Amino acid sequence: MSDFAGNSAKLAIESIRNSQLRQHYIEIAETTAETIFHESKHAEVLSPCQRLDVWKGAAKKASKLRNILMEETRGKISPTALAFSKLLKNKAPKFSDIIARYSYRTFGKYEDAESLPDLTESRQIRVFQEIVKASGRTNNKINIVSKVIAYFSVISLILTFAFILNGTVISENPLTYIVHCVITFKLGLVGAYLGSKLGSLGGYYLELKHIYVFILSLCGGLCIGTASAVFGDISITYVTTYFHDNI
Repeated sequence: MSDFAGNSAKLAIESIRNSQLRQHYIEIAETTAETIFHESKHAEVLSPCQRLDVWKGAAKKASKLRNILMEETRGKISPTALAFSKLLKNKAPKFSDIIARYSYRTFGKYEDAESLPDLTESRQIRVFQEIVKASGRTNNKINIVSKVIAYFSVISLILTFAFILNGTVISENPLTYIVHCVITFKLGLVGAYLGSKLGSLGGYYLELKHIYVFILSLCGGLCIGTASAVFGDISITYVTTYFHDNI
C-alpha cells in the first residue's frame, strides 16, 4: 500500500490547496462586490443626475474584476481542478450576456444590448445593482463539495502517514522501511503531478472537450504516479536485496 501513498497524498494535497484557493476567491469576490456597491451608493448620492451611469459603470467594474479574479485563481489551482473548472464554466460571459441574464431574472425581459432601451431608468439601475451583487456570489454547491473533499483529504493524509508510522514500528528494519517509503512516496508524488500535468496538456493540445481533459489529467496522474511508485519499489527492493546478499 505504501506504493500508492504518493498518489493519495498528491490528490489530498491538491484538494486541500484547491479548497483554500477557492475560499480565498469567495472572500475576495464578496469583499470586492460589497465595496463597489457601497461606493456606488455613495456616488449616486453625490451625483443623483448620473445614477444610471454610476451603476452601469459599477456593474462593468464588478464583472471585470470578478473575471480577473477567476482567471488568477484558475492559474493557481491544479491541472485537474482547472479542467473541471472549465468544464463547469469555460469562459467568463460577456457583459452584454450578463445584462441579458439579470434583466430576465429581475423583470422577465431579455435584453442583449448594454443600454437596456426597453426598461425605465430605475429598472435599468436595478439590473445593474443586481449584477454588482451577483459578482460577489459563488456556486454554493461547488463550495460545499470543495470543503467536503478538503476534509476527507485531511483525513486521508493522516491515515497515510499513520500507515507509514505503523509500518515503521512493526518493521524488523525500521530504517530500511523508512527509506523504502520515502523513495516510493516521493516518486509516486512527483509522478502523479507530472502525469496530471501531461494529461491536461495533451488534452488541450488535441483540443478535446473539457470533460476529456479532466479525465486525461486524472488518469495521467494516477497511472504515471502509480508507475513511478512501483518503479521506485522495485528499484529499492533490488538495491536492498543486492546489498543484503553481497555484504
